[in-house]
Amino acid sequence: MRPAWGLSAGQTLTVRELLTGLLVVSGNDAANGIALGTVGMERFVGAMNAQVAALGLHDSHFTGPVGLDDPEQYSSAYDLAAISTAAVRTYPLFRDIVTMRSADLPAAPGHPEFFLQSINLLLGMYPPATGIKPGWTGDAGYCEVAMAVRDGHRLISVLLNAPYSYSQSRHLLDWGFVQEGLPSTLPTPTPSAAPSPHG
Repeated sequence: MRPAWGLSAGQTLTVRELLTGLLVVSGNDAANGIALGTVGMERFVGAMNAQVAALGLHDSHFTGPVGLDDPEQYSSAYDLAAISTAAVRTYPLFRDIVTMRSADLPAAPGHPEFFLQSINLLLGMYPPATGIKPGWTGDAGYCEVAMAVRDGHRLISVLLNAPYSYSQSRHLLDWGFVQEGLPSTLPTPTPSAAPSPHG
């Protein structure tokens, strides 16, 4: 997880700009800025946990606006899928930002220009992909919430502690589309002449 995307004390950004930094390059400083600049850290985190409860989820608890390791901060694949689904359905701005491969935030009186290149490599690897966000911490490993759309079908997948998260996300989403009756978009594996030592 990227610790910062270049914010400095005294800069002024809109919530939209901070959300872009948070979701496109995983800027923890953007997440903290949103919390501190709106209602304060304690109330913001309280609202996060209240929202999870309102969604009827029981396997998540947040201690801060960033996803860094904390023994009292946790979630599950199911909860992350439900939270992401609710965000996509409820907030068009969220849906728009998570699809961005890059973002150019022009210079303004409160800050310099920022050019942000998405850390979500799945957007360039899997044509149906439309977001959402990867992440990594020492305890959680490589994780990814991924969204893809084909022929009006939207799927969201969640991988936790997955060392090959981009490749695994592609295959999981493709499998989901096949279950919806759509043809696979991935190449058919060619049988190997020699058996794999890993079975």
